[in-house]
Amino acid sequence: MNRKSKDTGVTRRDFVKTVGLAGLAVAGAGATGALAAPEPPAGAVKAAIVPKRTLGKTGVEVSILNLGGMFDTINNQLLLKQAMKWGVTFWDTAESYGNGLSEEGFGRFFARNPEARKEIFLVTKLVPKEGNLTERLNKSLIPI
Repeated sequence: MNRKSKDTGVTRRDFVKTVGLAGLAVAGAGATGALAAPEPPAGAVKAAIVPKRTLGKTGVEVSILNLGGMFDTINNQLLLKQAMKWGVTFWDTAESYGNGLSEEGFGRFFARNPEARKEIFLVTKLVPKEGNLTERLNKSLIPI
């Protein structure tokens, strides 16, 4: 499938290649090097932005790629920031990911970047067999 997005003219395959190469470059430079790296010159080619589509019948536009939060989000705040730069606006976590630390990591990111919360479609999940769903959902929504 080589369908180009209506919004950006970028295929999903081309985007994944670009992101993958950028990820390898960041990994090679190390997190410290990535934080200290200067901004590219004004004429430099920008990385592709993830195309967006409507999520089911909701009418909400989200990125075609989802950022799953089953990783150490507390210590990977740079990853969340980079996902936003690439236009990944659909983030997914759960109270059970990392024993709740995934949700806490997302909460820390939004506490430090409150304007970002308006751009992100955030999904979380609960394990139903443990009961107290309303209380647990409300706890998930409390900002850090």
